[in-house]
Amino acid sequence: YRVKAGFIYNFAKFIEWPKEDAGQDPNFLLICIVPDTPETDVFLSLRNKSIGNKKIKVEKYNNVRDKGIEKCQILFLDSKDEVFIRESLLIVKYRSILTIGHIQGFTQAGGIINFFTEEDRLRFEVNLDAAKRARIKLGSQILMSAEIIKEKDN
Repeated sequence: YRVKAGFIYNFAKFIEWPKEDAGQDPNFLLICIVPDTPETDVFLSLRNKSIGNKKIKVEKYNNVRDKGIEKCQILFLDSKDEVFIRESLLIVKYRSILTIGHIQGFTQAGGIINFFTEEDRLRFEVNLDAAKRARIKLGSQILMSAEIIKEKDN
């Protein structure tokens, strides 16, 4: 989780969110973790770090239906439950939220970035269609290291 937190911090440096999202505070970058588990406490170490002129805030929620989730710019779905993941991705599908997971099939189900392990190394894949739908621009620094994935046609 510590390595994933570092990746997420670095992803945030090279992402451009749309400017018109009224629900998001322009002074902060809000990283949300769902569900709230002890393993994800490591993400709290990102609090008060900065990216550009924005301070990072980290909030933990039990469900993507919780009040406040609409203000998130990054959503890390820490679950291996495929039904929970699919339902969560549908709820935030057209919002400008960078969705990140670590379960096989995450990007094919509409998530934007998914962590996976290959030869004992943490790697990640990216769904460009999902990023475009969320109106999020991923920098070339992210795309150079990513495996690009296509969504399954639903």
